[in-house]
Amino acid sequence: MLEKGFAEQSLDQIAALTPSGVFSGTIQSIIFPTYVSEPRQIAQDTWEVDINAARQLIDRKTGDRKTFEVNLTFTVRAVEPPRSPLGDKASFVEQRVYQLRAAGLEITKIKDFIAP
Repeated sequence: MLEKGFAEQSLDQIAALTPSGVFSGTIQSIIFPTYVSEPRQIAQDTWEVDINAARQLIDRKTGDRKTFEVNLTFTVRAVEPPRSPLGDKASFVEQRVYQLRAAGLEITKIKDFIAP
């Protein structure tokens, strides 16, 4: 379960960062992490991790590439790893979500990383 308002607050941010071509398959988006900080515990079962990365957008028709720097701080918390209620009948996306949460961590907040 995400913090209340997380999805609503993040949806506009994610939509603004994601070209529509990614959803239609004409643009590929690749993230190349260049730095991942050590986790900082900020509360019981809650940590922050800073990530610097290069994000590359590739036009699948022309091969043109654009690269952007991405600097974000993720807040994660420990959760009980879920079991898929659908088992083998889960869609690819549902399987992927369960797979990502199997580590027992959940992202609860994303914000711009500002170096000290």
